[in-house]
Amino acid sequence: MLELARKEILEILTQTTVILRNTQNRDVIQLKNLSESAAKNASLSQDTNSISVAIITYALSKIIEREDSKFRCTKIIVLLDRARKFLSQNNEALFQDCLRKVLREIEFHDEKLQLYLQEVINKAQIKKGCTMCEVGVSTAQASQVMGVSQWDIMGYLGKTSITDQHAASHNVKIRLQFARRLFQ
Repeated sequence: MLELARKEILEILTQTTVILRNTQNRDVIQLKNLSESAAKNASLSQDTNSISVAIITYALSKIIEREDSKFRCTKIIVLLDRARKFLSQNNEALFQDCLRKVLREIEFHDEKLQLYLQEVINKAQIKKGCTMCEVGVSTAQASQVMGVSQWDIMGYLGKTSITDQHAASHNVKIRLQFARRLFQ
């Protein structure tokens, strides 16, 4: 795992457990933002652990959103603390085992986990497609490579300032080098 991805996952897990411990006022929006951040990390670093963390935080936000403060997540907090400890010790096998246990707990509580999984992966693909467009790849090519529709990519591009910042065009050599790095 890349060191940058590891640090970002540690930070997301820390913030997630802080939010979950606050039983009086759990911030669902912050959990969704953490999920977005993890999905962005996953799309940039191709790290499966970031995808798992994105799914976990998104699923927790959905459960809390529906059930408000009724959701008791003591076991999940303990597992997330263990996962954070193992990741900080660079013990990736035990870290991943803890994440699997968290996902099983969520799945036990909410049968919609597969929908959350698909949604997080889809968002990551769209963001990766937008990253490709940022360096000059067309939306048609990016959508074909990432397996999402052009409408999804254009919708996301419209919400960002990527197209405004693209006044200075990159030369072909730089774009080719970037494209090659994407598929390594």
